[in-house]
Amino acid sequence: MISTKGKFNAYPLLLFFILFLSYDALAVGPQAISLALLDTGHCIKKLANLNNDRSVIKIVEAQDATRGRPAVVDCEKAQVRDKKYHGYFMLQSLVGELKKLSTPAYLITIVPIQIFDKEGISKSAYWETALQLAKKEKVDFVIAAAGIAFDPHQKQQLESTFWQDFTLPIFLSAGNWGGKIKEKMQLWPQVLHRPNMIVIGDYLGPNGNGQIFFNKSLLNVEIIDYYFPSQHPDYLLTGNSLAVSLAFSGMLKVCSSAEVLGEGNKLEGCLKAKKKTLKISAPAKFPEKYFTY
Repeated sequence: MISTKGKFNAYPLLLFFILFLSYDALAVGPQAISLALLDTGHCIKKLANLNNDRSVIKIVEAQDATRGRPAVVDCEKAQVRDKKYHGYFMLQSLVGELKKLSTPAYLITIVPIQIFDKEGISKSAYWETALQLAKKEKVDFVIAAAGIAFDPHQKQQLESTFWQDFTLPIFLSAGNWGGKIKEKMQLWPQVLHRPNMIVIGDYLGPNGNGQIFFNKSLLNVEIIDYYFPSQHPDYLLTGNSLAVSLAFSGMLKVCSSAEVLGEGNKLEGCLKAKKKTLKISAPAKFPEKYFTY
């Protein structure tokens, strides 16, 4: 029998280091993810206390894609019905939803880019500049609850000059008609419906009976990929714009970081695997099936 009295037993210490190194190798910290938000003025300074225990959100200085013609807005007078403040309320809802992530999975950077000028007009040239800025900032996603009236005569030119080479995933609102936007009008760039575009629609309700309804003011219905609510008690923003914020944050909830940031069709595959059919009440002329995730 070999006596161990007076000798140092290294096995517990060795076991500790093995377990520690194994855990360290398997542990995955928060993943960095960045997105560009294309919109009007964003009023970044009005959004304070962005960090909490569950997620870290950083909003960098806004960039101008209007070629020196940005709108100057008085952020203290922000009203949800005033379109020039749309970017602020969009950013507010997006940050609000991202703060609800249940695990500290991401370190999130938001790059606001202004694509509406001081006349309240957006142009394809502004979009192209904005998307070039997004690529320069090396963002992972683009979000745009906006669009411009589509001129069919420009389609071939617009596709060939820029969109063929732009492959970043972009969440787009389908759009709603009203005001200057007519009922049968198409919006650009939604109408191009390229593979990297995820087009979001919205629905109304639920009512007292739990029914949800098709929003008859939606544009580009034939290319909508997923539907989300048009209202939320936490936000003043409503309609298709809010649905885009809910869609993006929802994607981070149902897909893993490997799927969200993976190459190829991993994100598309995740969303298709997670999609659910909505029971939306709608007239017969609208689609038979509606999906969310």
